[in-house]
Amino acid sequence: MTEKFYKLPVELAARTDLTPGEKVTWAVLAGRIGENGFCWPGVRTIATDTGLTVTGILKCLQSLQRKKLLRIENQGNGKANHYRLTDGSAQQSLALNRVKRSTELNTGAQQSCAQALNRVELNKTDPLNKTQRVRAHFVKPTPAEVSEYGQSIGYALDGAYFCDRYEAGGWLVGRSPMKDWKAVVRTWRAREGQQDGNSRAVRASAQAEPVAEFIR
Repeated sequence: MTEKFYKLPVELAARTDLTPGEKVTWAVLAGRIGENGFCWPGVRTIATDTGLTVTGILKCLQSLQRKKLLRIENQGNGKANHYRLTDGSAQQSLALNRVKRSTELNTGAQQSCAQALNRVELNKTDPLNKTQRVRAHFVKPTPAEVSEYGQSIGYALDGAYFCDRYEAGGWLVGRSPMKDWKAVVRTWRAREGQQDGNSRAVRASAQAEPVAEFIR
């Protein structure tokens, strides 16, 4: 069994508004944070460390951010997200880590360096990190939000139908995770407008044929 342990402050362990998965996810991220105050593991790596599913980790990350226990910073350009702890106990956790690292330096510099290199390796982007980063930031709309936005752009859309359709498909656009649901609504409107225009053209052509026959 490994000698590595994750630390969870007493006040966080006692909070009833946090799920066990959220507490474990917080502890794993806290254990990875270095002197720079942040860490950048891939979502699949966090899932492996916690024993949770990738979907479960995404929900935990979003919930921790909503509860102001975690700040997710999107680095862009294909880079991994940075995770920072925002709770007051995070500073306590960092202080404990600094004391532990200082002790390791005094008792064995080579061992400490090896652990530092291992921490960097763990934080490297995994193959699914870019895709999962998008999913972590996407917030699914409610049917009411979809209908209200449709009305604001002059488009009568059944929000419940829209949400049910994409919920069944995992909120994918083609094979890619949805990034902006409002842009998808605008695409729906443009597509229906094009279809309506084609239908009107067909009807106009059908009405013009008897007139042309009469003239001949």
